[in-house]
Amino acid sequence: LRRAMGKKKVEEMEEQREVFVTGAGNKNIKKQKANEIFDTINYFSGYGFNKSHSAAYGFLAYVTAYLKAHYPKELMTTMLSIDYDKTDEIVKLIKDCRENGIPVLPPDINKSNALFSIENEGIRFGLAGIKGVGEKAAQHIIKVRERSGEFKDIYDFCERVDLKQVNRKVIESLIKAGAFDSTRISRAANLEVLDKAMSVAQSLQKTKSKGLMSLFGDETEIVNKEFPDTKEWPDRVKLEYERQAIGFYLSGHPLLEYKDIIQFSFNTTSEKDEWKDGQDVKLAGAITEVKTKRTQRGDLWATVEISDLEGTVSVLVFPNVFKEKMEQITEGNVVIIEGSVREEEESKSVIAKDIYPLNEKILGEVNNIVIKMYDEEITDEFLSALKEFIERNRSEKGKPVIIEAKLKDCFVKLQLHPDYS
Repeated sequence: LRRAMGKKKVEEMEEQREVFVTGAGNKNIKKQKANEIFDTINYFSGYGFNKSHSAAYGFLAYVTAYLKAHYPKELMTTMLSIDYDKTDEIVKLIKDCRENGIPVLPPDINKSNALFSIENEGIRFGLAGIKGVGEKAAQHIIKVRERSGEFKDIYDFCERVDLKQVNRKVIESLIKAGAFDSTRISRAANLEVLDKAMSVAQSLQKTKSKGLMSLFGDETEIVNKEFPDTKEWPDRVKLEYERQAIGFYLSGHPLLEYKDIIQFSFNTTSEKDEWKDGQDVKLAGAITEVKTKRTQRGDLWATVEISDLEGTVSVLVFPNVFKEKMEQITEGNVVIIEGSVREEEESKSVIAKDIYPLNEKILGEVNNIVIKMYDEEITDEFLSALKEFIERNRSEKGKPVIIEAKLKDCFVKLQLHPDYS
């Protein structure tokens, strides 16, 4: 009965009513009375709290709503700082910030605090939120910066921090997350000179600890601190390193270069709430997490997290598809997934039927663009905006545009004139 209440499933509750009323009858309780008691239980299962619990929840909801309305940056900064080491929560909160017009600024060795902080109209990402950095190393970096000023470059940084507290792994994570970008040296060049910068710094710190002075004055001046003319990583690589360091894409997204075609040809995670169980969907996204598992028979399958421009969704890749598409199922890959929606109690996922890479060749095979619309949204304003959009983007070599309109009493499908390709 408790399980049926939790699931809020009408059919199961009715089955439990029969069990309850029969059992009550065996205890000499009249059928009418038993049904009245069960009606109360059934009503409570809609969403019940005891009064003290409701009061606490109500007060908390009121205070939080007030803060979000009047002090949104302060509230979101605090929540981000509380959950700085929980990637899933950070992703949700940052999405919330963006939807409410609050920019989240990237981590910066010269501007970030250890945790998240307010900076002008935005929120600055905290150094401790970068994977592999941690609060202790972040606090040490802030302390050094406050004591002796901003860091000029990676050589200056390595010379001034304690390399036992801020080790190579920490600095590499800072570089990949973009925390050194304000020094105006590319991430690729910074990573290439990292070992040299650490070696110079260790040598200098060792000399200072022994109280020795160089015959030629300041040792740091005679060391060649030039940066190699290294080409910056391609955007795809840069974003993937950023994702590895932070846990998600912050400064961009691998799908941005395909944005125009994706909005027409694919489902997006922003539609997730409207998806129905068993519905076919076609998604384009970057794989951000892969968890492999085994069935009782020992066959491999995986739960894959997909990120598009709107959010994320979990994709189940069962053994038959996993075996065939294993090479595509790698973190960082940008793929197309065709599958069907699986709706459970309070979550929706996608069962993959096919997975293949998203690239120009695939996009070149798009035959037409289908725009789906539904009765309640087909207004004069909507149609005028749609016409303007198509006119702004039409092209002689464009794809045919097909309109599918689901009205109250019929379904209309029509292809626009070639001038509107």
